[in-house]
Order: sequence, then C-alpha cells, then structure tokens
Amino acid sequence: MSLYNSALSLVQAGYQQCEPQHFYGPAIRTHYLVHFVVSGKGKLYSASGEHAVKAGEGFLICPGETTFYQADKNDPWEYYWVGFVGSQVKQLLKDRNLGSDNPVFSVEDVDVFVDLLKKLVAENDSTNLNREARTGYLYLLLSHVPLRQKKRLPNRYIDLAYEYIEKNYSYDITIERMAKTLSLNRSYLYRLFMEQVGQSPQEVLRNYRLNKADEMLSSGMYSVTETANSCGFADLSHFSSLFTKFFGRTPRQTKQQGIK
Repeated sequence: MSLYNSALSLVQAGYQQCEPQHFYGPAIRTHYLVHFVVSGKGKLYSASGEHAVKAGEGFLICPGETTFYQADKNDPWEYYWVGFVGSQVKQLLKDRNLGSDNPVFSVEDVDVFVDLLKKLVAENDSTNLNREARTGYLYLLLSHVPLRQKKRLPNRYIDLAYEYIEKNYSYDITIERMAKTLSLNRSYLYRLFMEQVGQSPQEVLRNYRLNKADEMLSSGMYSVTETANSCGFADLSHFSSLFTKFFGRTPRQTKQQGIK
C-alpha cells in the first residue's frame, strides 16, 4: 500500500545541529514536515509571513508550500524533523489549529515530545520495516500538540468574529457588515484583531477563504470557477492571483494534484 493512501505514515525523520545562518530553501515539499527546535533559534519564511521560532517550539510545512528557513546568526538552532503523509493528516492538524496560516506551535511536555522524535528517528534509520511502530509514534507525537480551544482568544468579540467568518465566508460579506453585526465600530474591531491576532480582520477573512479553496481544489472534485464562487471570490482572475501568491502554486495545479 502506498504511503499516500494510508491514514498516517512516516516519510522521513532526522536531526540536525545547524551552523550559524544555515538555511534551506526556498523549496517545496510533497509531504507534511514538522521541525521541532530543542536549542537555539531561527526563522521560518512562508506565504503567511516571517515567523521567529525558538527552543521548545516547532513549525509545520505543508505540501506544495514554498518555504525558506534559517538558523540564527548568534544562537543557531538544533532541531529534529519528521515528515509524514496520510488521509487523516489534514483533520489531525486542523484539530490543533495548525496549517499554512498558523505554522508555529508549542507543546506542554517538551521532554516527552523530544523522546518520541528520537524514537521516530531511530525507526527511520532502522533496517527493520516496522510500519505499525512508526505510525504509533506519529499518533503519539501529534497527540502531544495541544488541541484547538474554542475560546482561543481572551476577547469574546474575536471569537464571535471568527464564528461569523466561518458561517458567512462564502457570501459577499464585508468587514463593515461584520462589525455592525457584532455591534462594534469597524476601527475598534480592527484594533482588536491587530492586538490579539496580529492580522487585520480582512487578512483573516482572506486567509480563511483561501484555505477553504485549497481544501476544495485538493479534493479534485470542483472546478476553479466553482471553488472561487463558493469561497467568496467574485473575480476569478483576482482569486487565482491571490491563491498562487499564498500557496506558491496555481489553483489549476492544485486541482490537478488532487485528481492524481
């Protein structure tokens, strides 16, 4: 059975102590890839922006995403990495609020997490093909990444805004209308998002729509036009441009990959 047809499978695992300013990319992966930093620090550059990552934190790279990452000049990172694929991966990551627009994460018990990474590296290097052990360690590893909390932000208006976006993203909504629905001034809503999310409401809405579009196209079941219209993009050309810039691949390429 192909790794890509399984529920969850290990592709590779490894460890590296990087030299100062050591970098990789820009490059695209065909599988999901997690790096977990055990010492030092560095930066990840992706479609969602620049992300500083330090010891005790990890970062996710999704398939088809153009990324570049580099060790710090004075305190270069040391990390483990693990690559994986499978039909359950998207849901497992979604449950943990991990994706292209939110790639950095932390864990509660670093020692246990690192121990599991070491076991995956050992299994990856082993000449004995024990798929059950590898898959088991992968499930345990992901289980230590905290699940997304419904009350993920302290301000209730942010939660209500997210709910509004989740329910109405496919329609021709505006931030002005969203603010009015929440009985808020638009400038106040903007300030809340910038303070607590680090993105404007418009950016959050755009990114949510693009990720939904990626899910639809990746299934191979919908045309580019159907996807654009279903995700709130009235202008097909504008949608294609935004999608390509965000994911590093065109909507058509994404659909073709999903059909294969």
